[in-house]
Amino acid sequence: MQSIGLIFIASAFLAITETRVTFPFSEVLQTQDLKSYYEGPNRLYKAAFKCDDGCTVYSDLSSDQIAIAQNDVVIANFTDFVGDLSIALDGFHLWAGVNYTLRSYVNNEDFVVYAVSSKAPNYNTPVYSSEGTISVDDTNRYITVISSYDATQFDQFNGSFPDRSGYPKIYAIGFDSLDDLYGSTKCRSMYEARSQYFAENSAPKIFAPITTVDFGFAGTHSVSISPSDGTSYSKSPISSVVYMSPGYVGCPFESDQVYSTRVSYVSDSFMIITDSLDISASYYSVASNEAVQLTVNEDYLSFYNFNTTSFSKHYDAGVYNVHLSWNRRTTFSGWFLQLDLGRLGEPAPSTVATIPPSTTTKSGRAITIPLSFIAILLFASTH
Repeated sequence: MQSIGLIFIASAFLAITETRVTFPFSEVLQTQDLKSYYEGPNRLYKAAFKCDDGCTVYSDLSSDQIAIAQNDVVIANFTDFVGDLSIALDGFHLWAGVNYTLRSYVNNEDFVVYAVSSKAPNYNTPVYSSEGTISVDDTNRYITVISSYDATQFDQFNGSFPDRSGYPKIYAIGFDSLDDLYGSTKCRSMYEARSQYFAENSAPKIFAPITTVDFGFAGTHSVSISPSDGTSYSKSPISSVVYMSPGYVGCPFESDQVYSTRVSYVSDSFMIITDSLDISASYYSVASNEAVQLTVNEDYLSFYNFNTTSFSKHYDAGVYNVHLSWNRRTTFSGWFLQLDLGRLGEPAPSTVATIPPSTTTKSGRAITIPLSFIAILLFASTH
């Protein structure tokens, strides 16, 4: 018996701790990376970071409670360099040196810090963050986004994307790790647009504190960016939807590192009438007791492996009931999966019927975030 799909999202709490991620040219620090110390009678939270060749520090939080120090002498607090979040961040430039730290007398404010070396590839790439939806019109090939929300959603890609190699991609890393330096071990994209139309009509959501868009070319293009607390997934006829283990980095050379996250599982179900359905997946060290469970009608697929591997499958036109679920059981497992709904070209006339979801209340910077969401989606397209 066919049924209209339901998405059930229950409470999700912090599942990963002490998972600081360090790249060859940068470090990504989050609230959970600050360790407790005592400075006289006062408790202090701090974390060291490297700036041997000089660096720029970006953050998504303006706060006078968090500061940059060198040799325990405060240089600047976050209100000195985190300004208007509707435009690219200036960052704070530091001279080459040692003994740099982040320090705070509170540990109840969520933040992301991206400290990137002045010798990094793609240095001076624009870095953005936002408390709400912003439209980024840019001519750079790359932009990086930092956010202490659970996820960042990208929507309404626009631009004259030249060909398959030039369609937008989204990575869960900073701009410094997008370089041919890493060869066959280069980082994997969490999302890759399949055509011009897919780029314009998909709204991928990436569950990572830092993301980088590769537009495929330097020139006129734009995208809408929204921070998100919640795990609903946007779908429409002729579009792609992305699922991933929250906190996954996607770089073979960083395979044992995972970003801190409050979200510990993924679940989605829906029914679609489509002229094609394509699956592409990649996964690393997913244990058998936390396999990614994907069902397409009666076709049951289970992904798990202790080595990096991938999977793809194509389905022809039909009516499909799709269900996906996953629960984190180990610290460092990581995977992502992209479903492409419909053919690559322009769609035939179609209709979409939806029952609006209940409103999800964002708790912003709170450490513990309960999430509740129920949505019913029915897709219908002519072929």
